Amino acid sequence: MPPRNSPPQCPLPFRQEQQAAGHGALLKKDKQILKGYTDVEFECYECFKNDPEILPFIPIYYGREARKNEVTGLIEHFIVLEDLTDGIEKPCIMDLKMGKITYEANASLQKKINLSTVDKVLSTSDTLGFRICGIRCYQSDTDSYIVLDKAWGANVRVDSMQTELKLFIQNGITLRYEILEPMLKQLSKIKKFFRKQTKYRFIGSSLLFIYDGASEIPKASVKMVDFAHTNILPHDNSIRDDSYLEGLDRIMKYFENIIDEVKFARGISHEFRLVYFKSPTFCSLCTNFIWGVASKQGYRCVNAGCEYTAHKKCFKLVPNNCKAKK
Repeated sequence: MPPRNSPPQCPLPFRQEQQAAGHGALLKKDKQILKGYTDVEFECYECFKNDPEILPFIPIYYGREARKNEVTGLIEHFIVLEDLTDGIEKPCIMDLKMGKITYEANASLQKKINLSTVDKVLSTSDTLGFRICGIRCYQSDTDSYIVLDKAWGANVRVDSMQTELKLFIQNGITLRYEILEPMLKQLSKIKKFFRKQTKYRFIGSSLLFIYDGASEIPKASVKMVDFAHTNILPHDNSIRDDSYLEGLDRIMKYFENIIDEVKFARGISHEFRLVYFKSPTFCSLCTNFIWGVASKQGYRCVNAGCEYTAHKKCFKLVPNNCKAKK
């Protein structure tokens, strides 16, 4: 059945793309993607476009289009969105399905039973407020991708969640923990939005994490997607979406733990400053005396609790063994 107020047909060239991390085939056109139409998701995007508070956290919305399927001859309808991977050479994607419950109150009894089993028994949704829906990560050592699907994600256990999340930043050579730092900042902004918002109830929605596996400089984004089961609430609603908030808190804590774990394993780097030593001082690296009286003779780590000292010729050779207090 066509959607209400169907748009005119738009016979444009399309190509089909398989978006990793749990999503089915999408049509891609230039810098946009065409997602299968549902009334609920269309109405959500129509509402979102007038809500400046949520706009920074969702893909750019361009409306809807219709096209004729060349195989079946049927008219198909789509929601047109920003392609979040446009301009990224090696897209790495992780899809986390948010919330403790992923089915609506008016779902059929059989659907409630099926999804409740996934939420409460098979996956981490009920326990953590999120589950992994899929991961696609570029491996620079083999110039290939690791792709982990929805079925794999549903079987990830709570006690292994932190380990499995690290697969998203494992490029075959090292753990790129620096990718998580800008993502944490974006998650913090989304959390701030959810602590205030009472307009929407997000059911079966996802957070999409994306970065460029080919870039040495962290270029990462986090976007809210998938609103086919989202409820637009009455204006007098005052209840927060605590189910989504709980998932956000858990994800942020996992990211923080991964960053701390990797930094500890690699050691903490010194924060050196060129200083003037007022008293006789020895280099902590080579143990020789640091000579000089008229100018700044060497370097000292200014991190609290460390005070490592080094010659000008030595400080670049110092390992990451700072004893700074956390």
